[in-house]
Amino acid sequence: MILRSAQIGDDENGVGVKTKNLARLQRAGFLVPEFVAIPAVELMKGNLAFLAEKIIRILSAQSYAVRSSALVEDGAKKSYAGQFLTKIDQSAQ
Repeated sequence: MILRSAQIGDDENGVGVKTKNLARLQRAGFLVPEFVAIPAVELMKGNLAFLAEKIIRILSAQSYAVRSSALVEDGAKKSYAGQFLTKIDQSAQ
C-alpha cells in the first residue's frame, strides 16, 4: 500500500511524525509538493521494484526526491535531524 499525501491523517499508523506533519502542512495550504509515503510494514515485504513502479505511475513526475525515514523521526524527545538520507533530482529510470 502506498499512501498519497492527501490520505495521510494524524492517526495514520506506519508512517512517522515528519510524514504526518508534511501532510498537515499541505492540508493547511502551505506549498508542500504532492508526495507519497510507504508504511513501514510495506517496506518489510521487500518488493521495492514493484513499489517504485507504482509511485512513478501515481506521481508521474520528471524527477523525484527520495528520502529515507523512520517512525522515530521528529519525535517528542529526539528529532534525529540529519540522520537520514535524501536524494534529489532522481529520474524514474
